[in-house]
Amino acid sequence: MKKSMPILLALAICLSACAPTESQPAGETPATAETSPAQATAESALSAVGNLTMYGGSRSGEGCYYYDGVWDDPASGEAKWALFRLDYATGQRQLLQTFGRYDGGMSPSDPFVSGGRVYCTAGREIYCLSPDGSEKQVVSAQETLNWMCSDENACYLVESNVFNNTPRPQVKRIDLQTGAVTGWELPAMNLLSVHDSRGSRVLVSRCITDQPLPSMEDMELFNAVLQNATMEYGWMDLATGDWQGILSFPYDSHRGDAAGHTEQWSYEGMRGEDLYFRRMVIDEAGNTLSTTLEHCALDGSGMTELAKLQSDRSIYPVCRGTDLVWLMDYAYTGTATIYDVENGKTYENIPVQPTDSGWPLALTEDGRVLVNDHYNQWGESTYAILDADDYLGGSRDWTVFTDGEN
Repeated sequence: MKKSMPILLALAICLSACAPTESQPAGETPATAETSPAQATAESALSAVGNLTMYGGSRSGEGCYYYDGVWDDPASGEAKWALFRLDYATGQRQLLQTFGRYDGGMSPSDPFVSGGRVYCTAGREIYCLSPDGSEKQVVSAQETLNWMCSDENACYLVESNVFNNTPRPQVKRIDLQTGAVTGWELPAMNLLSVHDSRGSRVLVSRCITDQPLPSMEDMELFNAVLQNATMEYGWMDLATGDWQGILSFPYDSHRGDAAGHTEQWSYEGMRGEDLYFRRMVIDEAGNTLSTTLEHCALDGSGMTELAKLQSDRSIYPVCRGTDLVWLMDYAYTGTATIYDVENGKTYENIPVQPTDSGWPLALTEDGRVLVNDHYNQWGESTYAILDADDYLGGSRDWTVFTDGEN
């Protein structure tokens, strides 16, 4: 049986993955004259925030996939950080941009596609390329940021405030044309993580406490406050912080029902007008009793069970563009099981290897799946492609991408 994680480790996992109803955390301070400049910035940003896309869902272009990795320069013999394009039609990999030496240069961010252009950052430099890399513009930003989501004009970073003991999370905006960085504060809350986006709103998770969350310097008091906390998912307007709640549950697994059972929910993805969550039922001793896949409308209504999952295994989303299509149930040993949220079918005995050979990465518009063939000397994926139906039937007869002319 799978044991639930300690409070702080679970919080760290939420930070890498999960947000609210209209309740506000205790200790929230009302806006004052001191916050008016930030409010003015947020008001000006409201009209500027466009159709947001999360970084993980924006690597796919029209008939292609972009990724960053390491390239062996045949002229110099040096390994360099680089941006690549995988062309689905030709089965070739194209080098778009290099960023300096692998052992000393600035590693690039994950690329993203927005407004018909491909963007990638390295340090303070923002690279804007045409889809085929034939046109390039480089803009210097005012500071180095790790962005979370983007729209047609900017990329954004939403900074969690749980571990830095500040009452208000912050948003930073990098203009893709000028590199200018602007920022504003959100309403007081214990923001955990940003998970997805729709329009100008982001899906986030936060921790609601009945008293202000203390500094982690006093771990005993910090954990004591968390024992009575509530975890919430919800939609938040990126500019104003306006909130629409979706789902809430006790943060600490010690608070359960009459039988001592509690529920833990983790966000898995979005498809069309539906949100998908994994629901785990845990007993008083921390053992996982059951795991199910659930879905609901964007506003949290109509939560319905779709499938039962293995309690001791992790699940991994596979998307077509930004839409969730597959959830892979896998334990890094043996074969995998894939649940297709598009057709409601379950496919078993998928031959994923412990080395991740055959791991599904993305689905194409023409019915194929991008997979990892093997890891190269730099520990990075080498890519291959095959028909999705053949893959679900157990085939490993895929075509590995070859290098085109650079």
